[in-house]
Amino acid sequence: MSATVLKFLGRFQVWSYSVSHGQLLLRSPKSRERATQVDILFKNVASMQLPAMFDDIEIRKVRADELPSAPQLGALESMGREIYRITGRNVDGYVVAGAVVADERNLEYDAVSPLLQM
Repeated sequence: MSATVLKFLGRFQVWSYSVSHGQLLLRSPKSRERATQVDILFKNVASMQLPAMFDDIEIRKVRADELPSAPQLGALESMGREIYRITGRNVDGYVVAGAVVADERNLEYDAVSPLLQM
């Protein structure tokens, strides 16, 4: 079932998480290698396993049994959420969420994400 949803190079950080809206924002600020900032927003987050900072990102929709250590996520999956496996050079985690969207543009480090203003 594994299907790539998004893929970007660069250093990503867990930028913010809002409990009330279940929103997780990952950000890769501009760098010497890339002149744009990348924001990735997960909505309706139910569960996650990620380090605070990691390099490069590939996001794929998967089933729970496709994760290295399959957590018990069956009930969360059936509540209209997907399991997104997050891999990169030094990360292999997941986010269980209702949706994921990305935005790439020329923004400054501390700019409010356009994805949070939707």
